[in-house]
Amino acid sequence: MRLGLNEWSGLEMTPEQVAGVQTLLKQHGVIVCNFGTSIVVKDYDAGQMQQILQCISLARQLGAKGLRIMLGTYKIRYSEAAAAADQGGIQRWLREACAAAAKADVEIWIETHNEFATGAALRKVLDAVKAPNLKVIWDIIHPLELKESIEDTLALIGHEIAHLHLKDGKPWEDPDLANWHYTKLGEGILPIAKIVRLMQQRNYPGFYSLEWESMWRPEIRGEGFEGEVVIPDFASYMRKI
Repeated sequence: MRLGLNEWSGLEMTPEQVAGVQTLLKQHGVIVCNFGTSIVVKDYDAGQMQQILQCISLARQLGAKGLRIMLGTYKIRYSEAAAAADQGGIQRWLREACAAAAKADVEIWIETHNEFATGAALRKVLDAVKAPNLKVIWDIIHPLELKESIEDTLALIGHEIAHLHLKDGKPWEDPDLANWHYTKLGEGILPIAKIVRLMQQRNYPGFYSLEWESMWRPEIRGEGFEGEVVIPDFASYMRKI
């Protein structure tokens, strides 16, 4: 559930709105496995700490186990200048967020993204913070964009993976573009079947989530890319692998 995109998914929802969402989830048997927050941590930010506390409260009410955050700086091109992330500030923020989340039996999930997309980068963060409820969302495309293999990512952070974002894609012809060209499943170069098999061998208990970012990715918009087409295709694809 992505927070803030709709009136029924905002942090400022009234108690009546929250109760309405609770009722609908129960009626339709829908599980909210995590909240996709818009929090991107680059340093210690007190405002973002207040925001995560609101997310924790809402997660407890709607039964969401994880709160997705990201670290670092989003770049369109590798050559873009960007200030280095404040590692100490990030670690302090994560410790405080994890301590607050633990009281509500909620986890903080870092997505493999930005300069923290690789298992190598996240291993350092996880080891420094040392919080048992600090987990990882493995967005499978981003470590590969930074040339980290599937095997290396799993070896480094496999035990902390709580959720998977599945997608497919391939590099652009311009090597300076930091994010690959997204495609339909099976039309890119990502080894999705191999990833699922490796996770099954690890007895992974979580969800495989199709992350379909047409709001931000123009190459996956238009006829044949609608949710009504893509979601059934995803279900069919997953049944075959």
